[in-house]
Amino acid sequence: MTSEERFAQIESLLLAASERIFALQQQTESTQRQVDANSQAIAHLTRDMRESIEDLVQISTDTILMVAENSTAIRSMQTEVRGLQVENRRILRELRDRRRDEN
Repeated sequence: MTSEERFAQIESLLLAASERIFALQQQTESTQRQVDANSQAIAHLTRDMRESIEDLVQISTDTILMVAENSTAIRSMQTEVRGLQVENRRILRELRDRRRDEN
């Protein structure tokens, strides 16, 4: 092999290596862009999930508070109804007693 042939072969190998390096750099840049895009998407999903969880916690807290308030209101109403029942019985007894007294 002559020195010119060797030089041509080395030049060919260097060109092939250079093209391969360029292709790998392009692929690396593309991969990095995809990683950046994925990182952004994950950050958005994480933020959205956190907001959804915060909303769920708030709704649950509000629901628990409403249930507690309703429970208190129901107990108060039950007490009032019992009081009215007692008062109605007293009035009925009084009316019966008056009828007896009138007869």
